[in-house]
Amino acid sequence: VTDLPPYNKLSLNMRSMNLLGRSIGLKKLSLFYSWPNIISATSMTVSWKVGASFSNFTWTLPALRNYASIADLNKALQTFCEANGLFLIDGDGNYVYYLELLANASSYKIDLSLYLVPTSLPAGWTAPGSFPGYPTVTCTPRLTIPTNSELSNLIGFAASTYDGGASTSVFSSTYIPQLSPVSSIFITCNVAKND
Repeated sequence: VTDLPPYNKLSLNMRSMNLLGRSIGLKKLSLFYSWPNIISATSMTVSWKVGASFSNFTWTLPALRNYASIADLNKALQTFCEANGLFLIDGDGNYVYYLELLANASSYKIDLSLYLVPTSLPAGWTAPGSFPGYPTVTCTPRLTIPTNSELSNLIGFAASTYDGGASTSVFSSTYIPQLSPVSSIFITCNVAKND
């Protein structure tokens, strides 16, 4: 014990003190976490109109994934659109997506935006090789969230089909999104230093 600094000598003497019923002040806590918010694989359907009928594409979010933000979920949706050719490329080389999920900070909700797909390729634009085709009448894609979907709780949308029809549409979540399945953390401390 003689080689310890004086404050440690003092804390060693304090260890016999009974702290039962006492309060502890927490100065700093760094908590690095990675718990999943998609516990089991969950799927929904994106319907894209080709000609006069819809083609269905299944968007599956894998199990045990942590989407820390709505931006992460939107990126996953964009990646799905890219994999299935559900986008166009404008004259500047930007990818143009026709559905997106955005956090709405003013309403504490999530917005699903559906945009009109043109009936032909706009001048100066290009389509990816896997582009499924154009509708005969301008319309939005559809997003169908099935019952008992984890995504339903995650983004706060009731199980339903969201379809803008012939106009660009924004749907807001119908109940409070639960992006994290963990609402509280209990911490126990078995080591305390009291100088």
